[in-house]
Amino acid sequence: MASNFFGRYTWLINTILQCGPISFRELSDKWRLSSLNPDGSPLPERTFFNHKTEILEQFGIEIRYQKGLGYFISNKDDLGSDGLRNWLLTSIAANSTVQESAGMNARILIEPIPEGLQYLNVIIDAMKENHTIEITYRRFEEAESRTLEIEPYCLKLFHQRWYVLGKSGNYDKPRLYSQDRISEVKVCSRKFRLPRNFNAEEFFREYFGVVIDDTPVCTVKLKVWDPHRQYMRALPLQASQVEIETAAEWSIFQFRMAPTWDLSMELMKYHDMVKVLEPESLRDDVIDHAYCILDMYGER
Repeated sequence: MASNFFGRYTWLINTILQCGPISFRELSDKWRLSSLNPDGSPLPERTFFNHKTEILEQFGIEIRYQKGLGYFISNKDDLGSDGLRNWLLTSIAANSTVQESAGMNARILIEPIPEGLQYLNVIIDAMKENHTIEITYRRFEEAESRTLEIEPYCLKLFHQRWYVLGKSGNYDKPRLYSQDRISEVKVCSRKFRLPRNFNAEEFFREYFGVVIDDTPVCTVKLKVWDPHRQYMRALPLQASQVEIETAAEWSIFQFRMAPTWDLSMELMKYHDMVKVLEPESLRDDVIDHAYCILDMYGER
């Protein structure tokens, strides 16, 4: 078998997801034909059970056996309602499919991922033990890097970038640090206590993305025309999204969130398919950006 354990884990999860319940003999036969198994060797039973244990410990995905049926993922429904697990399952399925598609690399295109992913494991390890981390960080608008020690509260993936939310002694509130702007991470010996009432999902619930400021939370209403209405139904813009009015060609979506800078930037992407109805401050912000674009091109 190949030495890439992660590849074998993803193959095993994806195969059971697609075919389960499935017998061990059927799994072994499929492994013989897999492009990840160049020598066509069978799947050793002991290796399978070791992988099953590791998959549960690392991914929280439980593979169980039922007599007369075979092996299946027992917590599949629960995983679908968990944002991280759902993202993980989707990534695993895509990764396994691409790996199986030998010779198709030139015809499968993916979005580029910024640097910084090499620090994920270090940060997660520090979070597990509640150790602070020392990061060397430089914002794009800053000339030089700075070193600071932060308490890593959580990680957030947004628009293909990983961010760590951390509390530093220099600031009263936790701040977000993009990992593609981190050049070094060290785990410190000092431990910290995560605030008892901290909940990562709740912390970000009233924001669109990664701009966390003092903008007050309010009701946001957007009028959205087809075809973008269908996209927003399939992939909500934000967790509080509710469709409150529906017509033949448009709908009004309502949100409860802070109308931050990154929200107005997102809305600009949709051109004439989305109109801000409320609040007036967000509407004015989008209009100001539109006028700035016209000025830049000398059209006003």
